[in-house]
Amino acid sequence: MNAERVRQAYASVADLYIELFGSSQRVHADDLAFIGRHLSIRPGRVLDLGCGPGHITGYLRSLGVDAAGIDMVPEFIAQRRHSPATLRDRGNRDRSVNSHRTPRTLTGPGTAVARPSD
Repeated sequence: MNAERVRQAYASVADLYIELFGSSQRVHADDLAFIGRHLSIRPGRVLDLGCGPGHITGYLRSLGVDAAGIDMVPEFIAQRRHSPATLRDRGNRDRSVNSHRTPRTLTGPGTAVARPSD
């Protein structure tokens, strides 16, 4: 599938997606516990690939995890940049993962999270 077609497809439903899934309060508690259990205890940075509006990235940051999100949909990025959590945490928003490290991945429904390996 063409990346531009995927971006356009998500952009066309971005407002609905944000309404339905755009906060960690809308994520099932078991999913949040699973993500927190596996990623909050390991050192290093977490990269949330395809982060959407950044709700999982924000949740990880609330646990003290050094997390950054990447998404190709401008509407999702704009939502995250204007969220109250991001405005409070603006100084830490743009951290990057060292590209020379191989990421470990943890995936769940609709989420891919990578953490650099040691």
